[in-house]
Amino acid sequence: MSLSEQELSEKTVEAVKKYVPKFKVISKETSWFHKTIGAILKVFGNPSYMENYFTTIGYTVAMPKGTTYLNWRATWHEAGHGLQAKKWTRLLFGALYLQGTPVWLVAAALLCWPFFVWLPWWADVAFLAVFALLSFPPFGYWRAHWELQMYGMSLAVRHWNGYTIDEGYINDRSKEFTTGFYFWMCPFPKLVKKKLQRYHDQAQSGEIFKGRYGYFYAHAYKTMKDLGLVKVPATVEP
Repeated sequence: MSLSEQELSEKTVEAVKKYVPKFKVISKETSWFHKTIGAILKVFGNPSYMENYFTTIGYTVAMPKGTTYLNWRATWHEAGHGLQAKKWTRLLFGALYLQGTPVWLVAAALLCWPFFVWLPWWADVAFLAVFALLSFPPFGYWRAHWELQMYGMSLAVRHWNGYTIDEGYINDRSKEFTTGFYFWMCPFPKLVKKKLQRYHDQAQSGEIFKGRYGYFYAHAYKTMKDLGLVKVPATVEP
């Protein structure tokens, strides 16, 4: 008997816990933190943060409004961010991931105001000016870097599951890096397309199992195979 999408999601969530034991899924609607981010981004060019995006901070995935479970394909992408957070620590990963967005400016303002009591005004203005600069593109390098790594996972999973990945699909995914969807985190569309295409090629050949986070790609592939989800095998399997 074939499994439902929700059952596949639940089994995939359990599988990723082999490498990210604290991985969990919540709703953005129940999180004051994500409601705050959504309100800020709505003002600065992304009105659909709460409705259209799965967002991972640390080991926790926040689902958009109206979603009852995490799609099993998206689970591998989001759990990969959990691996990144595990490597870099949740605090540093979260801070660098949000660099290049107005969230940094809001955080700076909240951190800075107590120092007005004993520091000269110009020191506080300088502090805020630096954070203001780091709040806007092109300072989203880390977010783009980490998202590209896990968009590689998304492309690989989609490919192994039998979906076509053509030039149009690559172009559409690249726009998520160069527009307000992720707050213009990378201003180089040709570079993004090249990297996404390389991940797709590596998923086809099996080279992806040898690169960074290759063990996690292999775990995804083997789990998909166990669940009968691999429709297009890699040329060289892990």
